[in-house]
Amino acid sequence: MGQEGVEVLFANAREYVDYISEKYRGRKALGMPVSEDNLDEYIWYTYDDIGRYAKAVAYYLTEVLKLSKGDRVALISENRAEWGLCALGVVYNGFALVPIDVRMSPNEIRMILEHSESKVAFVSSAQMKVLSEEFDLFSVVEHVIYVDKAFDNRGITLERIVEMYSGKELKNVNEIDPDDLFEIVYTSGTTGLSKGVMLTHRNIMFEVSVLPDLADLTQDDRLLSILPLNHTYESTAGLYAMLLKGPSILYSPTLSPKVVLELISRNKITKMFVVPLFLEKLTDAIIRKIDRSSFILKFFVKFLFSLAKLSKFLTGSNVISKHILALVRNKSGLGSINLFVSGAAPLPARVANFMELLGFNILQGYGLTETSPVATFNPPNNPKNASVGKPIPGVEVKIHEPNEEGIGEIWIKGPNVMKGYYKNPEATSEVLVDGYLRTGDLGYIDDEGYVYITGRIK
Repeated sequence: MGQEGVEVLFANAREYVDYISEKYRGRKALGMPVSEDNLDEYIWYTYDDIGRYAKAVAYYLTEVLKLSKGDRVALISENRAEWGLCALGVVYNGFALVPIDVRMSPNEIRMILEHSESKVAFVSSAQMKVLSEEFDLFSVVEHVIYVDKAFDNRGITLERIVEMYSGKELKNVNEIDPDDLFEIVYTSGTTGLSKGVMLTHRNIMFEVSVLPDLADLTQDDRLLSILPLNHTYESTAGLYAMLLKGPSILYSPTLSPKVVLELISRNKITKMFVVPLFLEKLTDAIIRKIDRSSFILKFFVKFLFSLAKLSKFLTGSNVISKHILALVRNKSGLGSINLFVSGAAPLPARVANFMELLGFNILQGYGLTETSPVATFNPPNNPKNASVGKPIPGVEVKIHEPNEEGIGEIWIKGPNVMKGYYKNPEATSEVLVDGYLRTGDLGYIDDEGYVYITGRIK
């Protein structure tokens, strides 16, 4: 089902960066608190900073380091505002990004650097400290750029690059074809080296073109990012696609519930990309808080929940229950949130029902790194959160060889499907069949076109 025509707005990342940096000039784009212990002060980069940093990085990689188009550049950093500045600088002139999961062991990181043949590595000082205890990064890559402060005098900092090369015009502008590599994303492997998923500029720009409208995003939105940026769910959906509409994105320095809730409350956060575990913990925390309250307050809140359940049963929507339970929602510190986007795992029904009853809009989607990543998404006007939604515009989802119950393997076709696995044609041929990606997931599609996941075949 699906695959109606979609206009891809940009042929490559350079067109995209030039567009957002000019359209939203002066607006806050990427920010973070100065530290976990100081949530009163923030570092903010504007949309024109995105363009300025991207061009300075591209100049340095091209004219100073003399990289060739398609050369791989690794990014090894925890979530921070500069992550996106570095990433967009890498892809701006046709170099391929290799985002690396900092939760991997130093040995796994070294294997990825060697397998991808990365010539340059952007690295935060915190991650450099961890790696240096196991191996010398300079023995694996030719050049090191420090995302924040310098770890030693052998590398150069991002800020120094911007100071020296901002405003300089690229002499060697690489032509970037939509099918050129944007990034190689190494998925988690249970044994040995994980597979390197090759995603193109077409893959990423397609998702950028489609996703913002599905989430009803506007430039007045304020997002809080808590998921790892090396994953395509957060980088493609939560960063690149969101910047198209001009919102601000704040990065939490920690996953501490206290800090996250404080950042949401202080900054009036409106949208978040989350995993079901986050919503599950949030649900349990709210329930615990109600149970620990005084008898009278607990009785009153439970009475409000009963009214809310009745109104939802009678009306079929949470419009009235949202007003009834506004007090509970605001007391939880989440009153400003108008949307949670949930992905990466199934959303438990009890969590979805509780959060929706409270008046939170939750939209669940589905995809894989190999689909850049989003392939299906629940429509905001008619979500079915027992499902993972409908195929996004431009994408076809079919059930291969369904059984009598309509359950079979989910196959996906569209502009979001990967180019293949890096240096692994055998694995590529196993999952790419006649233009479709074999997902390995079992599921079915109902009469209204909603996709349901029922398990795995491998």
